[in-house]
Amino acid sequence: MNGGKLTGLVKLNLRAAKLAMTNQWLSPDIYADSYDRLSAKYDSSWRRHIETVTIGLLERLETPKVFRILDLGCGTGLSSRILASKFPEASVTGIDISKGMLSVAESMSGSPNVRYQAADMLAYLEKTEPESVDMIFSSWAIGYSKPGEIIAHASRVLRPGGTLAFIVNFADTLPEVFGAYKRTMIAFSEQMNMAMWPGFPANRRFLEKHLSGCGFSIEHFRDDHVPINVQRNDEGKILPWLLETGALAGFDQAMNLDRVNRGSEFFESCLVDVKTLHHHYAEAIGIKNES
Repeated sequence: MNGGKLTGLVKLNLRAAKLAMTNQWLSPDIYADSYDRLSAKYDSSWRRHIETVTIGLLERLETPKVFRILDLGCGTGLSSRILASKFPEASVTGIDISKGMLSVAESMSGSPNVRYQAADMLAYLEKTEPESVDMIFSSWAIGYSKPGEIIAHASRVLRPGGTLAFIVNFADTLPEVFGAYKRTMIAFSEQMNMAMWPGFPANRRFLEKHLSGCGFSIEHFRDDHVPINVQRNDEGKILPWLLETGALAGFDQAMNLDRVNRGSEFFESCLVDVKTLHHHYAEAIGIKNES
């Protein structure tokens, strides 16, 4: 490691420690604000690249009798609408912290058994009565919260035999983007204005341990990648598109990449030759064990 990078790491660690001690964290409200701003373009910029994974997991759900379903981090409502169609006798509640995303979902929902609620998913689960839910679904969302706690509360609120199904990004997802992000933090630590502690799981073992430990039998587990072709504007820049996808939601504001500055220009330069992103994820279906 060269001296310049080492100095940059020291400055970054000092900056992060100072922000943490003054309680300036990348919070759920910041994630919500980012998704509010990109909600109108999310489906065309990002969801279309990953929706086949979401639909594939939904197609695996075969529970015969389902009456109450929670869709955590429902975003613009694709999974909520499919769940409502697949289980017409069930009431589906789509929960998301972003009012902008929910506004889009509500504009497209024609299902009478779907309703949407603006709330933090973990806080919502904490207030839900024990054994009052038949199914919990979540696609691409629990990593923005605390996956271990989400799984534990899901076990508490699901009825015996209930289903927990989710898709979550691994911590090493989009290495092209977050590698550039880390290099930008090292080079421009003074631009960092929030301490960060993302909750994306490190590996498959983390998820399997929590599922089994919380009383779930794992019916399905898949560890995979989905490739996503990069989109650039007329000037050949990737950042304007990334800011529309949600891939940098919250992180953009933590480093002020959502505006023109030396850091955002450096970040852009790190990705000049990137043509494809690699989204690393896990999908799982767990059935709550009978008492």
